[in-house]
This record gives sequence, structure tokens and C-alpha cells, in this order.
Amino acid sequence: MRSYINAEERVAQELDTIISLIRKQRGALHAIFTDQNQRPLLLFVKKHRTILYKEKKLYTTCCMTVNERDCSGDINVIISNPHPDLTTEDALELIFRLHQHARMRRLAVSILEKRPSCEVEIFIPQLLQSIYLFNDTSDSTGIYSFLTKIVVSSPAIYNKMLWLLRLQQTVKPNPVLGTLYIHLEQYSVEMNEQCRVLFNKQEKLIYNLNNIGRYLSTNLNQLSRHDRVKQLKCIIEGTHDFPQYVPMMNLEKGVVKTVQNIQDRVCRMYDWDVIFPLDCLPMESFPNVIVTKILVENCNVFKSAMAPLLIPFQTNDNQILSMIFKRGDDLRQDMLMLQVMRFMDLVLRQNHLDLHLTLYDVMAMGVDHGMVELVPNSHTISSVLSAHGTIYKFLHTKNKSFRSFDCSLKTFVKSCAGYCIITFLLGIGDRHLDNIMLCEDGRMFHIEFWFCTWQRSKAAIHNLLSSDNQPNGRKHEVARKSRIRSTCRI
Repeated sequence: MRSYINAEERVAQELDTIISLIRKQRGALHAIFTDQNQRPLLLFVKKHRTILYKEKKLYTTCCMTVNERDCSGDINVIISNPHPDLTTEDALELIFRLHQHARMRRLAVSILEKRPSCEVEIFIPQLLQSIYLFNDTSDSTGIYSFLTKIVVSSPAIYNKMLWLLRLQQTVKPNPVLGTLYIHLEQYSVEMNEQCRVLFNKQEKLIYNLNNIGRYLSTNLNQLSRHDRVKQLKCIIEGTHDFPQYVPMMNLEKGVVKTVQNIQDRVCRMYDWDVIFPLDCLPMESFPNVIVTKILVENCNVFKSAMAPLLIPFQTNDNQILSMIFKRGDDLRQDMLMLQVMRFMDLVLRQNHLDLHLTLYDVMAMGVDHGMVELVPNSHTISSVLSAHGTIYKFLHTKNKSFRSFDCSLKTFVKSCAGYCIITFLLGIGDRHLDNIMLCEDGRMFHIEFWFCTWQRSKAAIHNLLSSDNQPNGRKHEVARKSRIRSTCRI
């Protein structure tokens, strides 16, 4: 009898130890799925999961111990009693766990259905990827049905999903995603014809810009930048003809080659009046913005071999919305990095921390072209230093009153701390003063995430800011460093 009591007490103590460990650090138990040395602990958790699942931070861990071969009654107990505070990230953990039971993935979908659409929208690429990875032709997990359901409530989500599906089908066609793409097109015809008209306008806009960019970077690459800007403005105004490029399919290799029309036909820039007015640009931040035309006088061509185009649009409320059209660059990695940063910002704000992150939009429309939002009133750090000498002088020049100047300094410190932590965690390399931006209100942010984690630049680490270039110059340097350290510790 005594030995039975001791065994029961020992189990209770082990359970208390595990629960207290998880309360302190959530990731401590996740190693049991990958570390062979932790296998006894994994077996222990699996044995007592009907008790451990009641703890919120242990619920998903207990769910992940259920695999597709598991037929025990524990599944019914865990699924029928989900924790009420499960989050979107908990649902994603359940979806992407390998060898997971299909019922657990359906549970994850039921969690997503209760989450706000703004959270779910962030993870649409991952949800589409889950269909691709698991080849869920029978919709056994319910993810397919869930995605088709949420587009009804949000035209912006519908628009984004169509572009992502089109991009995925261009890279590596998948029959399940192809069926979803066709289903969404049918939805637009049956339920909301305006959504399809909008998507067709966007396709035509991107096609036109891609043709213009190719023409400027190939046919006119010998011209000076000033002359290419002139040509760009003439083409958009319709006063200049240029060769049309026609996509042709090489059936033997299965790749698309873009070649110049062999008849050397020329065409006037096609039908801007058909495209505009255009609402809901293919970006997340502008679902309700209506653009009415391109401001030809403000168009520009950047200094680059691929000649990115600056295309400013006029909105219906007489504001300017500027976009950069890039051709020759794969923007999918930039999309991924900014998506991760957007989620980090969401977590920080949920914990009452606003680090003034500037999460501009990037949308890849193909493997080699896409659009990037141009953040207004932003400058590279190198241009700031060349024009003003120090960041302190720049912020002082742009913020005349004491209150706005003090606010800009605090904003700079917070955004600097936030991006220091985020770029370190994501392993973002190739940082120099031309891909770190500074806004006039003090917000600092990073651009161009080509070298991330597994693609770190081999170049030496740049000394980005000397003490002379930092916000306060050499004055109060100890106090300033202390403020940055304290902000990073938050």
C-alpha cells in the first residue's frame, strides 16, 4: 500500500515539475519531439496527456503527441475539451506537425474560424502551403473549405489569395491549388463579378508595367538615366510607341520565354482608361484605396541594372500613393521576411509594446517581378548622413518644435531596438547604410532582405554608425546606449 502511494506521489510531483517548467518557458518541452535524449519525457507526456492538456501552454504539445496511427480514446477527450484561449499560432502548430492526426488538423481549423480575419490574413501563404504539402485532395482537414469561406467576407483576402495562387502555380503547379484557383474564379463570377473585374485590371496593369520595364532595361539600356525617365513618361502618356513583348511557351522544356514579337509590331501603350479607376491594389495595406490615374510627371527610373520604376498613383481623395515596380528580382523572400515581422509586431502590440516598426508591403506577381510600397518621407541613412552629417541634425531639421523633436528621438530609439532584435533573430545579413531607411518622424526600418538565415552575406560586417553619426552625436552617449539597451530588454 505504501509503495502505491509513493508511486502516485511521484507521478504528481513529475506532473507539477513539467507544468511549472512549461509555465516558465514554452519552448522547453518542444525539444522532446526532436531530441532522442528526451524520449522518456515524450513517453511520459503521452501517457499523462489527458491530465496535462488542461494547462493552456501544454494543450498543443499534448495534441502533437497524437499521430495518424493513434486510435486511443485520448483523442476524443482532448478534442472535445479545447482550451478557450488558443491562438492562431497554436492552430498553425497543429496544422504543420508532421504525422499529425487529421482530426487534430480539423481542430486547428476550428480554432482559426474563431480568430479575427486580420490575424488569419497574415498566415494565408502558410495555409495555402499546407494544402500543397499534404496534397489534401479530399479536404479531410477542412483547410480547403475554410479558405474558400473566408474570401466571401473579405474582397482584400480574395484578391491576395488569387495572386498567391497564381504565383504558386507559376513556380510549381499543384492540382489541388489549381482546383482552388478555379473555384475562386467561379465564385467571382457567381457571387461578385466586381472582384474578377478588379483582378483583370490588376493583371493588365502589371502586364503593362512589366513590358515597360523590360523595354527600358533591354532596348534602352545604353541611354542615360535622364533619357530613360523621359522615355518612361512618354510611354505612359501614350506619345511614344515601343515593341510589344509576347509570352511564348517552349513545350519541350516547359518554361515560358519572353521574346520580342518577330513581326516587330509596335503598339501604343494599352488602354489606361480601361484599367482606371482601380481600387484595392494588390497590397495588404490599401484594401479601400481607389487610384484614378498615374501621375506621369512624378514617374522615375531608379539607378539599377534592372531599372526599377517609380510609379506614383493619384487616389480619389487627391493623395499620392507611390509604388516601385521591380523586374528581375524575386520578391518572395522579402514577402516572407516582412510577413514574419508583421506577426512579431502583432505579438508585441498584444503585449502593449509599440516599437514603431514600419512594415511596408511587398507583393510578388511572378518569380521575377512585383510591386513594393514606397514609404513616404523616407531616406537612406547614407543620404541622411551625406546631407546633414548626423541623424540628430536630420531629425532636428525635420521636427522644429521641441515636442515633435523629442518624440522623433524616442521613436528612433524604439524602432532601432526593435529592428536590432528582429534582424538578429531572423539572421538578416548584408546590412549597410543604403538598405536602412529613416523617416522624418524618427522611424527607422530595413529594406531588401536578400541574405537571410541560410543566405548570409560573406562580406565583412559594416560599421553602420560611428558615434558621430548616431542620433545625439557624441553627446550623452552613455545615456543613449543605456536607453537602447533597456528598450531591447523589454
